[in-house]
Amino acid sequence: YGRIIREGWQGYAERISAGLARAKERAAHERAAHERAAKERVEFYTALDDLLAGLRAAHARALDALKRAQPADAQAQDAWARLVKALEWVPWHPARNFYEGLVALNFCCYLDGVDSLGRFDQDLGPLYEADLAAGRITHDEGVALVGQLWANVDANSGWNVAIGGTAPDGSSASNRLTLACLEAMRGRRRPNLALRIARETPPEFIEAALDAIATGCGQPALYNEELYLDSIHQAHLNVAPQDMTRFAFG
Repeated sequence: YGRIIREGWQGYAERISAGLARAKERAAHERAAHERAAKERVEFYTALDDLLAGLRAAHARALDALKRAQPADAQAQDAWARLVKALEWVPWHPARNFYEGLVALNFCCYLDGVDSLGRFDQDLGPLYEADLAAGRITHDEGVALVGQLWANVDANSGWNVAIGGTAPDGSSASNRLTLACLEAMRGRRRPNLALRIARETPPEFIEAALDAIATGCGQPALYNEELYLDSIHQAHLNVAPQDMTRFAFG
């Protein structure tokens, strides 16, 4: 999700097009002994291009249905118009603000089976922080938007979202979006909000987690970051050190 938010599907389309062109050129010059491998490379990129065409069709149908569902209520029309405008841009293009990033992620989540949103606060945190700094959004507005996403996850029987944890350099990865996620979780049953806790996690995030749990929802679920990282290391999976902290839950 993070790459889609940063680059958009257009970035994927450009890489696929370039890969297909290289594969076809290579296939044209391969010797007979390597003909099968060359053909498989062309088929691989062709399949990716077909998949992208399917995504384009699904997006167009969803956007068309949304445009035809204009509400009669004046207040609802503002929210509707904002959503239409965002979906006209994402997920094909990079998200320019937190709202667009949220819409892109939500749409892709529906296409991906509504299972895990990955490291939500890491993928969208920079956009959220930038919007807060520029005055484009308030904390309460951010909590409300995240709460709507949590409601969407619940309505579609979605499951997991990972937040918190550490960065590759060992520092805390928790940010202001992490706090919004915890506040929006109060009193809700889904998603399974997996808060990764490490020695570096600031106390304010622990307090926010306890405030959410105290509402009776049993969320967030608390995960020992250090034990998970040690288990990944002990499993000898050849995960690069800079990628160790990027794990999420399915």
